[in-house]
Amino acid sequence: MLKGMQTVVWLSIPASYLALLRRFEGDKYLAVEIQKQASDSSREGLTVTEHYHDAGDLHFLKEMGKLAPADFKAWLGLNNIVGSENGKIPKKYRELIAIAVACTTQCPYCIAVHSKAAKAAGATREEIAESAFVAAALRAGGAATHGAMALKFFDAE
Repeated sequence: MLKGMQTVVWLSIPASYLALLRRFEGDKYLAVEIQKQASDSSREGLTVTEHYHDAGDLHFLKEMGKLAPADFKAWLGLNNIVGSENGKIPKKYRELIAIAVACTTQCPYCIAVHSKAAKAAGATREEIAESAFVAAALRAGGAATHGAMALKFFDAE
């Protein structure tokens, strides 16, 4: 850790962006260092940037299930909504929607699971790509409308 650097925990930013942000450290535009998040000894000394989205971390879900069983069961039940074949939206489209949402929430596990499920439901590579771009368009729309809100607050007296 650099002396005097403010430590920031910013888990929602993708690792590729962290590498980009780090490049600015020397130029003093931005200094971001991630604290060690893992508590088990097998990860001793690893930072989030070195250990971001490791599939091996999924074993912690089992532990979370033991720590909060009712909440865990309810959370698992939510996935049944996506995979439902009884609704008016066909399963393929449910999975494509799930991929778009997973792209905006930036959950690599969700992207993996729902991409495979979409393929099994008959989705094409082109539909996967279009789903990602629909997500990107809506994410950009949110930024633009929040920019308009910023102007509203700027102009407020």
